[in-house]
Amino acid sequence: MGLGLAAALLDRGASVLVLHTDILKVTVRTLGRPTPTRTGEAVSSADILRGPGCAGDFAAKAAHVQPLLLKHLDKARRDGYTLILEGTLALGLRQPDMAYVYLELDQEPRAERIQQKHPSAARAMAEIDTSPYQAALERWLPKNALHLNAALAPHTLVEQTVDWIEKSWHHAAPSSSGV
Repeated sequence: MGLGLAAALLDRGASVLVLHTDILKVTVRTLGRPTPTRTGEAVSSADILRGPGCAGDFAAKAAHVQPLLLKHLDKARRDGYTLILEGTLALGLRQPDMAYVYLELDQEPRAERIQQKHPSAARAMAEIDTSPYQAALERWLPKNALHLNAALAPHTLVEQTVDWIEKSWHHAAPSSSGV
Protein backbone atom coordinates (compact mmCIF):
# COMPACT_ATOMS: atom_id res chain seq x y z
CA MET A 1 0.00 0.00 0.00
CA GLY A 2 2.72 2.46 0.96
CA LEU A 3 4.67 1.94 -2.25
CA GLY A 4 1.54 2.14 -4.40
CA LEU A 5 0.54 5.36 -2.67
CA ALA A 6 4.06 6.71 -3.12
CA ALA A 7 3.92 5.95 -6.86
CA ALA A 8 0.59 7.77 -7.17
CA LEU A 9 1.91 10.81 -5.29
CA LEU A 10 5.12 10.81 -7.36
CA ASP A 11 2.95 10.87 -10.50
CA ARG A 12 1.33 14.02 -9.08
CA GLY A 13 4.73 15.67 -8.61
CA ALA A 14 5.26 15.09 -4.89
CA SER A 15 8.58 14.10 -3.36
CA VAL A 16 7.94 10.99 -1.29
CA LEU A 17 9.70 9.00 1.42
CA VAL A 18 8.27 5.61 2.46
CA LEU A 19 9.19 4.04 5.79
CA HIS A 20 7.78 0.74 6.98
CA THR A 21 7.92 0.26 10.73
CA ASP A 22 8.89 -3.42 10.36
CA ILE A 23 12.10 -2.39 8.58
CA LEU A 24 12.80 0.22 11.25
CA LYS A 25 12.06 -2.36 13.98
CA VAL A 26 14.51 -4.90 12.54
CA THR A 27 17.19 -2.24 12.01
CA VAL A 28 16.86 -0.85 15.53
CA ARG A 29 16.75 -4.35 17.03
CA THR A 30 19.88 -5.32 15.12
CA LEU A 31 21.75 -2.20 16.19
CA GLY A 32 20.69 -2.77 19.80
CA ARG A 33 19.59 0.76 20.72
CA PRO A 34 19.08 0.72 24.53
CA THR A 35 16.03 2.37 26.03
CA PRO A 36 15.86 3.67 29.61
CA THR A 37 12.92 2.36 31.62
CA ARG A 38 10.96 4.18 34.31
CA THR A 39 13.34 2.73 36.89
CA GLY A 40 16.34 4.11 35.01
CA GLU A 41 17.78 0.80 33.85
CA ALA A 42 18.36 0.37 30.13
CA VAL A 43 16.57 -2.36 28.20
CA SER A 44 17.90 -3.49 24.84
CA SER A 45 15.97 -3.03 21.62
CA ALA A 46 16.33 -6.74 20.96
CA ASP A 47 14.24 -7.45 24.06
CA ILE A 48 11.57 -4.81 23.40
CA LEU A 49 11.20 -5.31 19.65
CA ARG A 50 11.14 -9.11 19.55
CA GLY A 51 8.43 -10.78 17.42
CA PRO A 52 5.69 -9.33 15.23
CA GLY A 53 4.95 -5.65 15.80
CA CYS A 54 1.35 -6.34 16.79
CA ALA A 55 2.30 -8.97 19.39
CA GLY A 56 3.55 -8.78 22.95
CA ASP A 57 3.90 -5.42 24.65
CA PHE A 58 2.67 -3.39 21.71
CA ALA A 59 2.69 -0.10 23.63
CA ALA A 60 6.37 -0.55 24.59
CA LYS A 61 7.30 -1.36 20.99
CA ALA A 62 5.43 1.65 19.62
CA ALA A 63 6.93 3.94 22.28
CA HIS A 64 10.40 2.61 21.47
CA VAL A 65 10.22 3.47 17.76
CA GLN A 66 8.18 6.68 18.06
CA PRO A 67 11.20 8.99 18.64
CA LEU A 68 12.79 7.57 15.50
CA LEU A 69 9.59 8.03 13.51
CA LEU A 70 9.43 11.64 14.69
CA LYS A 71 13.00 12.22 13.47
CA HIS A 72 12.06 10.87 10.04
CA LEU A 73 8.95 13.06 10.05
CA ASP A 74 10.97 16.16 10.99
CA LYS A 75 13.46 15.45 8.21
CA ALA A 76 10.68 14.93 5.67
CA ARG A 77 9.10 18.22 6.69
CA ARG A 78 12.42 20.09 6.44
CA ASP A 79 13.23 18.61 3.05
CA GLY A 80 9.73 18.95 1.57
CA TYR A 81 8.87 15.26 1.35
CA THR A 82 5.57 13.53 1.87
CA LEU A 83 6.34 10.85 4.44
CA ILE A 84 4.35 7.64 4.25
CA LEU A 85 4.66 5.65 7.46
CA GLU A 86 3.38 2.13 7.02
CA GLY A 87 3.10 -0.52 9.69
CA THR A 88 1.56 -1.27 13.04
CA LEU A 89 4.20 0.52 15.10
CA ALA A 90 3.22 3.90 13.62
CA LEU A 91 -0.05 3.62 15.55
CA GLY A 92 -0.16 6.18 18.30
CA LEU A 93 2.02 8.70 16.49
CA ARG A 94 -0.19 11.77 16.43
CA GLN A 95 0.62 14.88 14.45
CA PRO A 96 -1.91 17.52 13.38
CA ASP A 97 -0.84 17.35 9.74
CA MET A 98 -1.00 13.56 9.36
CA ALA A 99 -3.60 11.51 7.54
CA TYR A 100 -4.37 8.03 8.87
CA VAL A 101 -5.45 5.04 6.80
CA TYR A 102 -6.52 1.78 8.43
CA LEU A 103 -6.75 -1.35 6.29
CA GLU A 104 -9.35 -3.77 7.65
CA LEU A 105 -9.52 -7.44 6.74
CA ASP A 106 -12.03 -10.09 7.81
CA GLN A 107 -10.73 -13.12 9.68
CA GLU A 108 -10.93 -15.65 6.81
CA PRO A 109 -8.94 -13.65 4.22
CA ARG A 110 -6.53 -12.63 6.99
CA ALA A 111 -5.87 -16.28 7.81
CA GLU A 112 -5.30 -17.00 4.10
CA ARG A 113 -2.77 -14.16 3.84
CA ILE A 114 -0.95 -15.38 6.93
CA GLN A 115 -0.59 -18.83 5.35
CA GLN A 116 1.08 -17.21 2.31
CA LYS A 117 3.86 -15.79 4.48
CA HIS A 118 7.21 -17.45 5.12
CA PRO A 119 6.59 -20.53 7.33
CA SER A 120 8.30 -18.99 10.38
CA ALA A 121 6.26 -15.78 10.03
CA ALA A 122 3.05 -17.76 9.46
CA ARG A 123 3.66 -19.78 12.65
CA ALA A 124 4.39 -16.66 14.69
CA MET A 125 1.32 -14.81 13.36
CA ALA A 126 -0.96 -17.81 13.96
CA GLU A 127 0.12 -18.11 17.60
CA ILE A 128 0.21 -14.49 18.78
CA ASP A 129 -2.24 -12.71 21.03
CA THR A 130 -3.25 -9.53 19.21
CA SER A 131 -5.45 -8.22 22.03
CA PRO A 132 -2.89 -5.55 23.09
CA TYR A 133 -2.80 -4.32 19.48
CA GLN A 134 -6.61 -4.37 19.26
CA ALA A 135 -6.79 -2.31 22.47
CA ALA A 136 -4.25 0.13 21.02
CA LEU A 137 -6.34 0.46 17.86
CA GLU A 138 -9.39 1.36 19.92
CA ARG A 139 -7.41 3.86 21.95
CA TRP A 140 -5.08 5.44 19.38
CA LEU A 141 -6.65 5.17 15.92
CA PRO A 142 -7.98 8.66 15.15
CA LYS A 143 -11.74 8.94 14.65
CA ASN A 144 -11.14 10.63 11.29
CA ALA A 145 -8.98 7.78 9.94
CA LEU A 146 -9.90 6.42 6.54
CA HIS A 147 -11.03 2.79 6.89
CA LEU A 148 -10.52 0.64 3.81
CA ASN A 149 -11.25 -2.99 3.03
CA ALA A 150 -7.82 -4.58 2.56
CA ALA A 151 -9.37 -7.25 0.32
CA LEU A 152 -9.80 -4.65 -2.44
CA ALA A 153 -7.32 -4.53 -5.30
CA PRO A 154 -4.18 -2.53 -4.45
CA HIS A 155 -4.86 0.09 -7.15
CA THR A 156 -8.35 0.63 -5.70
CA LEU A 157 -6.94 1.14 -2.21
CA VAL A 158 -4.45 3.67 -3.56
CA GLU A 159 -7.10 5.54 -5.59
CA GLN A 160 -9.46 5.75 -2.61
CA THR A 161 -6.66 6.98 -0.35
CA VAL A 162 -5.45 9.63 -2.81
CA ASP A 163 -9.02 10.83 -3.38
CA TRP A 164 -9.55 11.09 0.39
CA ILE A 165 -6.27 12.93 1.01
CA GLU A 166 -6.92 15.41 -1.80
CA LYS A 167 -10.38 16.43 -0.58
CA SER A 168 -10.44 20.06 0.50
CA TRP A 169 -11.85 19.25 3.95
CA HIS A 170 -8.87 17.09 4.78
CA HIS A 171 -6.37 18.65 7.18
CA ALA A 172 -3.23 16.82 5.98
CA ALA A 173 -0.53 19.01 4.47
CA PRO A 174 0.76 17.54 1.18
CA SER A 175 4.41 17.88 2.20
CA SER A 176 4.20 16.08 5.53
CA SER A 177 1.38 13.55 5.47
CA GLY A 178 1.92 10.32 7.30
CA VAL A 179 -0.13 7.31 6.32
